[in-house]
Amino acid sequence: MRITSKHHLPDGNVGAAYSFSHAATGGQPLYAWQKIYGSLPPGLTLSLLGVLSGTPTVAGRFQWWIRATDAEGNTIKQPEGVRIIAAPTATPTASASPTASASATPTATGTGGGGGSSTATASPSATPTPTGTGGGGGGGSPTATPSSPPTPSSGGQLAITNGGVWPNQTVGNPVSLQHTGTGGTEPYTWMMDAGPLPPGLSFNLNGSITGTPTRPAGPGPTWAYSWTAHLYDANNNHVQQSESMTIVDATPTPTTTATPTVPSPTPTAPPVTPTPTSPSATPTSPSATPTPTSPSATPTPTSPSATPTPTSPSATPTPTAPPPTPTPTSTAPPPSAPDAPTITNLALVGDPPDSWRMDVTWPSLSAGATSLNAEQSTDGVNYTPWGTGVTPGATEAWNGLPLEWTQAWMRVVAVGPGGETPGAAANPQQPT
Repeated sequence: MRITSKHHLPDGNVGAAYSFSHAATGGQPLYAWQKIYGSLPPGLTLSLLGVLSGTPTVAGRFQWWIRATDAEGNTIKQPEGVRIIAAPTATPTASASPTASASATPTATGTGGGGGSSTATASPSATPTPTGTGGGGGGGSPTATPSSPPTPSSGGQLAITNGGVWPNQTVGNPVSLQHTGTGGTEPYTWMMDAGPLPPGLSFNLNGSITGTPTRPAGPGPTWAYSWTAHLYDANNNHVQQSESMTIVDATPTPTTTATPTVPSPTPTAPPVTPTPTSPSATPTSPSATPTPTSPSATPTPTSPSATPTPTSPSATPTPTAPPPTPTPTSTAPPPSAPDAPTITNLALVGDPPDSWRMDVTWPSLSAGATSLNAEQSTDGVNYTPWGTGVTPGATEAWNGLPLEWTQAWMRVVAVGPGGETPGAAANPQQPT
């Protein structure tokens, strides 16, 4: 059983009706068709009979995976892509009388009964060289033979000629990388799966990887990503290769924690004890006894000045005690983010789809983790909570899940004091 419609669908135009019918062979008809990953162009829908139709509303390149199921429950899937072209802007066309250009005059050769032959030479840009014969005056009626349209080159073994391990890319720096291929028959269509790509980057149908990386979750300063690139030619020949890329943080955070240096305080020297102020010089001696002017009156000698009380020296200040030596405060390094957990088993059991059961074995607690949460994604890039507090190491099974759950990517997030770290994604229907 295989899908016979091509991977790269015909281009569509914004605002113009679009219709494409898928086809398959083998197995047991009738076939039921379903999109399982990716996004259809806005405005288009896929019917159960495999008809992609509607009126596109957004220009761009789109890719997805499609699956066909036959009447016996056999399935086959393949990636697809389409380019939607923006509506052209109407430009007024000025009417002009056609003027013959000397550079566009074809070379005409004529023979006739009235005068031999004549030849007109055109420039190299002339349109096809017409030739003509006639029986009259030497010109005849020339007939133009248009050249055939170019056909895509083909031949050789289809191969991817670059990629694999891509150069490291830095958070915040724009990225523009281009795959190249050889052999097969052009045009080529490029797809990817088993990702995801680094956040902020896109894998395009023309083989380019573009965007600006954003800082991933989890501890850095580097983060490794891997995926599978697929190349399809116009005849649905296919090759694939594993690829990888490392994202580097623009400003990595140092991992070493400096030990704080506690300065040894220098004790304050006690102030110098001032020398006591010496008391006033010897008291002024009493005034000399004056010689009495009159023998009858003996003047009373002037009493000496009272001996001044010596000024007491300033009190000796108590030396200031040096401040206590501070006790160094130990700075414990912040706890590290927990190690990434890995789902050890995620598989679908049973057939056909309405009887599928999904089995999962949750990982054990990783280093630094205190609990595990589960997340789900329909495209392997954007995740939403699927459940919290899963039992580490437990094996669980679910019967009768909605079909879209059995097509989802799942991952487990380790939660600890140092933060949250998502594990690798797993998918029970991962394309190969």
